[in-house]
Amino acid sequence: MANTTVPGKKSGPFSLIITVMLVISLGVALVWLWLEMGRSYSLKAMIAGTIYVMTPHSPGILESIDVRDGQKVQQGQQLARIRSVKGHEELSRYGQSQEGLQESAREREERLRKIYEAKVLQHVQAQLQRRDMDMQGGKAAVGTEAYASAVQREQTAGMEKGLARDEYEASSLARAGRGGISGQRLTMADSLIPTGGQAWLHVITCQAQNNNVLLAPVSGRIAGIPAHRGQMLLSEDTVMVLLPERRGSAPLRVTAEFPLAAFSKIKAGDIALMRSTIPQLTLHGTVREVHAPVSGAQSVLVHLQFPSLPEGVLSPGQEVSCEIHGHSIFGFSEF
Repeated sequence: MANTTVPGKKSGPFSLIITVMLVISLGVALVWLWLEMGRSYSLKAMIAGTIYVMTPHSPGILESIDVRDGQKVQQGQQLARIRSVKGHEELSRYGQSQEGLQESAREREERLRKIYEAKVLQHVQAQLQRRDMDMQGGKAAVGTEAYASAVQREQTAGMEKGLARDEYEASSLARAGRGGISGQRLTMADSLIPTGGQAWLHVITCQAQNNNVLLAPVSGRIAGIPAHRGQMLLSEDTVMVLLPERRGSAPLRVTAEFPLAAFSKIKAGDIALMRSTIPQLTLHGTVREVHAPVSGAQSVLVHLQFPSLPEGVLSPGQEVSCEIHGHSIFGFSEF
């Protein structure tokens, strides 16, 4: 008798396996889609905190800088000394008459703009060089030392670009006559103040004493000295920036701006991620507060909280990127 087989009989188990795999894949895809629909990505984000901006009491010549960038200082410590310039004749002697002051501000703004553009180009070049190494195979292809050097150059170029941008924006604000607001001075963070006026940073302006000596208002660390010895300073010019000393293990706070459409799906307690490029790190935290958008706003302001980091790792005013995971499964929100 001829041996007969039913077509498709042997493929039964195989078909079942394929069907199960397809169902599982579809389930995973649906879960991923659901999680992704709950995510929101920041438009802008910045490490929150307080910075002290040190300025002259009146126009003068910066005679001495008594600290260095990055140095830790104590409250009341002398930071710099400024010699007052009084009267039209002395102002003219330094080429700083009232008409010349405005012209000098324009020239300074233009010079800083060119520096910023050059730093942007350097950063792009450093990024391309590092990416070329990645395409060649990364550390294994070019060597650990060469790759680490390229990463360091990229990070340094990025930091220098940020500092140059901040100086250029601060110069633009100063020339526009917006640099001397008492209490909360509009500085480089002004361009990042969201609609509604909620400040990203608490910026405190501290002027020199009557004897034109700049003293540290609090203990902390010098975070930048844009002025130089012998420079002619106006009352709104920044001599240096001071970051106050952090006490205890206070959590890291971030202020972020998200698209207006995300307001309906972001709530306090949601899972949050923060990514920094300098240094390269990722932190997990939570949403602390969501501000209701004001009329006409194009974005929503959100305050985030992350675990504490060692002092100096991330500083107030440093830009980062954030995302919020509004959907999660037993605390799990990403693949």
